[in-house]
Amino acid sequence: MAELDLQRVQERMTHRMFVVDVLRGLQAFTRGDEGGFRPFFAHGLEAAERAIASRASPYEVPSYAIPYFYGIALQAQGKEDEGASYINRALGQLQAYGMKARHSTLVQGRRRFVQVLREWTA
Repeated sequence: MAELDLQRVQERMTHRMFVVDVLRGLQAFTRGDEGGFRPFFAHGLEAAERAIASRASPYEVPSYAIPYFYGIALQAQGKEDEGASYINRALGQLQAYGMKARHSTLVQGRRRFVQVLREWTA
């Protein structure tokens, strides 16, 4: 029977934990915490960059989620260009891996996500 590689398990969980950062960042944003949402995304963006650098597949590690939703939050704040750069980075990653369905879904949902965040924070 193979031994459990605890370090490998922890590394994999770390990569997946940045999805929690997306949720916590969006929660802080919708509560009107203009500055407080950024640290959650900053931590997640670092984890996403590490996952991308390690060439982890977005199928395994959804590293596109952090830049995408951070970009959505920035656009909801009216920071269109800054938000677009993060969103485009996420969409580019999906495109590079041939993840057409997710790419299409996020492209189509982009305006609606921004609209919903604006409504929740109005």
